[in-house]
Amino acid sequence: GSVAFEQALAFTVEDAAVAQEQLQLSVLNARESCDCTTSALAGTLMGMVAVPAETTTRIMQTEIGWEQQVELDLEVDGKPMVGKDKQNTSVTIRITVLEAPDADEEAPGPEDDTSGAEIQFDPPAPEQAQRGARRVQITVVS
Repeated sequence: GSVAFEQALAFTVEDAAVAQEQLQLSVLNARESCDCTTSALAGTLMGMVAVPAETTTRIMQTEIGWEQQVELDLEVDGKPMVGKDKQNTSVTIRITVLEAPDADEEAPGPEDDTSGAEIQFDPPAPEQAQRGARRVQITVVS
């Protein structure tokens, strides 16, 4: 999916029990006259971040309400993006696992939160097997 700075991207996973694929996000700079509610692709592509398949599966299978922020390196063409200071460029993203709406309900809008950053995504193992739909919200914080 595509997500712009300070904009949330939310999607529903139909069955948390199913193994997930790598989650790839295109990070866009939407401050350049982009209406991200209709066309996020109008923003300038900053780079890509990826969450490995195994971690994505663990995120989908953790308890509803879990949330964490991490700093990830931004990549361009599979290589780390290097800034003018010769350091890798990174973005902080927040992932929140929410209860999925009923099929006849409209999905809730993005929520705003200012939790502190963590080193890496580390969702706890659920106490029991998780099944059913999940709503996942991703926000590029900085």
